[in-house]
Amino acid sequence: VVPATLEGVPGEELLEQLQDYFEQRREIAVELVVRAPETRTVDVSVLVEPEEGRDSAQVLERVKEELEGYDYYLSTTLGDIEAELIAE
Repeated sequence: VVPATLEGVPGEELLEQLQDYFEQRREIAVELVVRAPETRTVDVSVLVEPEEGRDSAQVLERVKEELEGYDYYLSTTLGDIEAELIAE
C-alpha cells in the first residue's frame, strides 16, 4: 500500500498506523507492506500561442504566474514541478 496525503508524503506515524490497520484485516497468506511513495521531479514544457491581438509578453507572464502558483495534486511536496515556457 502506497498512501499519499493532501500534504504530500505521509509521515512515519501514519505509515505505522496504516500498517497496523491493514495487518489486522489481511488474509493469512497475504503479505502486506505499507510504504511512502517515491517522489520524482517532473519537467513540464508549455507551448504558448497567444490569440491574435493579444500581447505575447503579457500572455507569457500570466501563464508563468499561473504555473508557478499551481499546486499539482494539491501539494507541491508530492514532486517538484519545473515549468519551461516556450514561445515561437
